[in-house]
Amino acid sequence: KHFTSAWTSIVLNALQDAGIDLWWLDWQQGEEGWMNDIPYTNPTFWLNHVFFTDPYFKDNRPALLHRWGGLGNHRYQVGFSGDVIPSWDTLSYQPHFTATAANVGYGFWSHDLGGHTREPDPELYTRWLQWGAFSPMFRTHCTKDANNDRRLWTYPWTYQNNLARFTRLRQALIPYLYTAARRTYDSGLSVVLPVYYYYPENDEAYSYSNQYFFGSNILVSPISQPVNQSTGLVENWPMWFPPDFQWVNFFTGDLPSSSSTKQSFTIDEMPVYAQIGSIIPLLPEPRSSRDRIGRAQQIPQTLLLYTLIGGSPKGRGHV
Repeated sequence: KHFTSAWTSIVLNALQDAGIDLWWLDWQQGEEGWMNDIPYTNPTFWLNHVFFTDPYFKDNRPALLHRWGGLGNHRYQVGFSGDVIPSWDTLSYQPHFTATAANVGYGFWSHDLGGHTREPDPELYTRWLQWGAFSPMFRTHCTKDANNDRRLWTYPWTYQNNLARFTRLRQALIPYLYTAARRTYDSGLSVVLPVYYYYPENDEAYSYSNQYFFGSNILVSPISQPVNQSTGLVENWPMWFPPDFQWVNFFTGDLPSSSSTKQSFTIDEMPVYAQIGSIIPLLPEPRSSRDRIGRAQQIPQTLLLYTLIGGSPKGRGHV
């Protein structure tokens, strides 16, 4: 305890005074006894507690990125899923993994979008950023290697516009995401939820396992397979639309033809649907690229309300 107090007050707090406002910890993981042979002590859980409860923060909300420390650790850090291998199988697994983490209250998973260990092909990276735009945390990261890059402008120009478009969309979604995060704080329900949270009696809510709710009004099914090279399409991508609401394509305004469909999508398209009657708060497009800098830290002066006409309008917003 004395060491921890000195370490935080002398070393860490001085760095925070210099401007650091987020800590990213790594390693220090294990389930075995580690301190004076005390059993059932987990250094990851303990470190997350120490950093998050540091009195230095006072009334400010601390930000911490660290590993999973076991059940109950959701109250502290944003988690990251490790040094994942770039592959379609990895991408396919992450939406289901992230949504079902809600079952133990762990709502703020983040991932190395694009993978960690080597550079993904441009199509895989594009699909990964599309999924990231509708995930709890949007974060790219990779191992240090001159041939392993995540900067959007280093990829072929045919993909750059798509990568930039979904990155900008993520920024525009900040008011909606902030509202979902506030709901998580108030209720414990994660930002991303399995469909069966709302439709537990429907078999489809379980069988369409890669679909999930992003916030309370948006239904997402990230594409996790390459296009057919002869058609340029991902063909027969399955989706299920829960009852009680009409659903509309978030990007095109199209209505699905039935409660379950198989659709085709180009690399520019992603299956995202919103409930008709929803009011989705967005940041308006900035006047210049310079105006994008720091927007997440600012209280917006203007909001764009994306209103899906029909049904009973509903929506909440927190700023």
